[in-house]
Amino acid sequence: MARWSYRVDVRSWLISGVLAFVAGCVNPGPSESERQTVPQPTITSSTQMSTPVTINPPIETIFPAPIEPLIFEPRGHPLRIEGDRFVDRLSGEEFVVRGTNYFLIVETPSGLEDRFFSPEYFDRVRVQDDFTQLVAAGYNTVRLFLDTCSGGSACITNTTGLNSSYVDVIAEVMRVARMTGMMLLLTSNDLPDGGG
Repeated sequence: MARWSYRVDVRSWLISGVLAFVAGCVNPGPSESERQTVPQPTITSSTQMSTPVTINPPIETIFPAPIEPLIFEPRGHPLRIEGDRFVDRLSGEEFVVRGTNYFLIVETPSGLEDRFFSPEYFDRVRVQDDFTQLVAAGYNTVRLFLDTCSGGSACITNTTGLNSSYVDVIAEVMRVARMTGMMLLLTSNDLPDGGG
């Protein structure tokens, strides 16, 4: 029976990707040279020999020397990444994400759906009050779903492309979040069907 073991090399760029998404940046992930330096698996086989044979990569590839922590600072963003943690730029303290999903479920002809960003349903005062209450309760992040419907006056796209009223609501939510101290994690499951 062959036994496979391998080291998963978790790098700071994974955390960078999360912050890059939040900041609206693009993170390409590891470079080609980083991908080529991942060690090969250790293979121990005892099925074809009476004495097990172990093939190991050099110890330096399994336990590389410590590297300087990655620091990633998107311009204008209130957070930065230092190694494997988020840091508040102003206070210098670690930022621990404490969040929840936030949505507005309404009845539509096709059933119950999230219409949080829909211009027809958006209520700035309620969102501001909710964000303020969430911050007071210790939350600092909400996840919002950008594109829960793909076409029409209540959706991210209409017959001419991106729905400008919908995009205006997204911008207003960002202003409310900044004002109340709430971080946003904007989630998109797909490109809008109507383009943009």
